[in-house]
Amino acid sequence: ILGLSLSFLSYLTWRPENRIRNYTLAKQTETYSIVDVNVDGQMIHMLRNDEIVQIERYDAGLAEKYICVFESGYQALIKPMEEWHYFERIVPRWDVAKLPRFRNNRLGRAVNEYQGWGEVVGFYLDRALGWNRKPPVTGRYVSNKILYSADPILSGGWKRWLPLHFIPVSATAWMEGVKSAAPVITIQDYLTHKTTRTSLMANSIMVSNKIVFDFLLDDHDSQAPHNYMADSRGQLLHWDSGLAWRHGN
Repeated sequence: ILGLSLSFLSYLTWRPENRIRNYTLAKQTETYSIVDVNVDGQMIHMLRNDEIVQIERYDAGLAEKYICVFESGYQALIKPMEEWHYFERIVPRWDVAKLPRFRNNRLGRAVNEYQGWGEVVGFYLDRALGWNRKPPVTGRYVSNKILYSADPILSGGWKRWLPLHFIPVSATAWMEGVKSAAPVITIQDYLTHKTTRTSLMANSIMVSNKIVFDFLLDDHDSQAPHNYMADSRGQLLHWDSGLAWRHGN
């Protein structure tokens, strides 16, 4: 009853001007377009510590996510790491260890909306392997007053009315110039030794590395053209690791 009352009050009092900005995020002044390990430290420090000056819910895909601008001018994609549980975990946190193997291996994508941990671990795996194809990602805490400040919907808007508390999230550097890069069928022929065309070698290596990367993460979410993305130079990225280790293997 309390939650419904707060939701209704939030809906009645919410106005477009209450939003910090819509997700065009006009105040952005800095861009990140190429994965560069030489600025990893700088980007991670910014993602972890900079003040968020604009934020908006980003309704794309199944995961709960937000796009924000930091005081430095860079953008980031924010994903909560776990289910919201301010009221003593009224909604139990999803614990894969307690699920039967049969159900665990068949979980639907729709129950996997909290994807922050997969992004963080995917970033460090990418760097440990030396492939450097994932944009900088780190974990941080964001307060309910900020995370839900631009959320008018009943599932989130009322949460900003609660006492101050902090939500663990992942923060991924927002990349400009990213485009779909689904591999062509001839790359499969090269990887299975049905052709030896040297012109396919560079792209085949990138695709092969991504296949191995997804295998190590148990990530089944890379399906061309979904999540096969390249940067502004055409280099294949290790994109979106949010569903890592969600199949019980």
